[in-house]
Amino acid sequence: TQKYGADTFMYYSIGASAPCLDLNYNFDDVEIKRRNLNILWNLHNFVMDLSHAIGKNPAELKITELGDEERFIFSKLNSKIKKVTQLMDKYKLNEVPWEIEELYMELSRTYIQLVREKTNSGTDEEKEMVLYTAYNVIMKIIVLIAPITPMITEMMYLNFKSEFKLPKESVHLMDYPTFDEIMIDEKLEH
Repeated sequence: TQKYGADTFMYYSIGASAPCLDLNYNFDDVEIKRRNLNILWNLHNFVMDLSHAIGKNPAELKITELGDEERFIFSKLNSKIKKVTQLMDKYKLNEVPWEIEELYMELSRTYIQLVREKTNSGTDEEKEMVLYTAYNVIMKIIVLIAPITPMITEMMYLNFKSEFKLPKESVHLMDYPTFDEIMIDEKLEH
């Protein structure tokens, strides 16, 4: 754990084997998990950088009209919250990291790529929509994954708390996210 950190080890080991099976420790797979957690860290930096660039606090934004890209990622978010909740309820903790990782990879590799034009040369409203969306999705992700990676998620939350004046003292005091069935659009996701 000295080379990769405790969170990386927990993230890897929880998702690496089914219950009652031995863990086949593999340094290459641990390195992949470390890099993937770095993507999550970079997403939180993206939110803070965009907030600074446009001078808005995402915790205070209220957006009512969403674009297709935003409806897509909010649908993915709500689908994953539903799936992760079902897995947790069935004590299938080993499957949870994969679901959450798929969500934040989708945020990074699909949503952020789709809205790159909006963040660079879009209108103020478009930039605010991207900030609102990225912030709200990443906040739900860090709460979802906090039981598995408690230290990195706490640091991310404390950074957001400092930047955006959030009231809770810790990510571990946040309410567990609930899904909104209305926000799920399987056709749009596919």
